[in-house]
Amino acid sequence: MVGRWVASYDLIYRLPIEFAMENDGVREADENFRVAIDQRIVALYTEFGRGVPIIKGPLEARELAFREAINEVLTAISATAS
Repeated sequence: MVGRWVASYDLIYRLPIEFAMENDGVREADENFRVAIDQRIVALYTEFGRGVPIIKGPLEARELAFREAINEVLTAISATAS
């Protein structure tokens, strides 16, 4: 199931754990649990042969990196459509 899910996406970016999670009563705030899940996800990407670029840094840097990545994809799509 995970293999089909991973294959269905054109792009996947990984946001590593760099910030403490706010304990909002909804999301899991336990750091050990979060790290274990993150490691499992990375292992699954590797198992299914999916290289996943990492976007890290402060929130503003992450936003800029995402915008740049999206613009690159849109530019490539436009070039192939022309």
